[in-house]
Amino acid sequence: MKDETKTSDSVQNKALDSSMKDDGDINVPNLTLNQPAPQASTPERIRERIRLKVYKEGQIVLEGVFSYDEILIGRSRTGVDVDINLRDLDEERETSRKHLKIVKNEDGTYSIVRLSWKAPVYLNKEPVKLGESRELYDQDRIVLGRSIGLKVEKV
Repeated sequence: MKDETKTSDSVQNKALDSSMKDDGDINVPNLTLNQPAPQASTPERIRERIRLKVYKEGQIVLEGVFSYDEILIGRSRTGVDVDINLRDLDEERETSRKHLKIVKNEDGTYSIVRLSWKAPVYLNKEPVKLGESRELYDQDRIVLGRSIGLKVEKV
């Protein structure tokens, strides 16, 4: 079986470019990801509360502030409860029902964990392996599948 995390750079850049667009303060559907995501010299850790902006075709389609211990992201269906439901955004069914979770660590910081073995997840253009946990920082960008992006912000 082909490992989805080995997708070429051009496909990763295309997914990132099409999934996110700038909304004034950050232009992201046309984000050129041949460069790293803009970050301060020392990235700011996110503690206690997190803002997530969901992008589809360069437009913000969902936005919310969360303080949950766990935020489940995926395509909801009967019997599968998610906090961010991508069902109406993903006609191509590129995302999994349980694609990704964001967890609050004991120290109040947040990390992502890839749940889908089939559909890729990228954090700042780097593939995330199945079950791998990575800490989130202010202005991080997450791409799910080929067309949905999330921007992470400190509240």
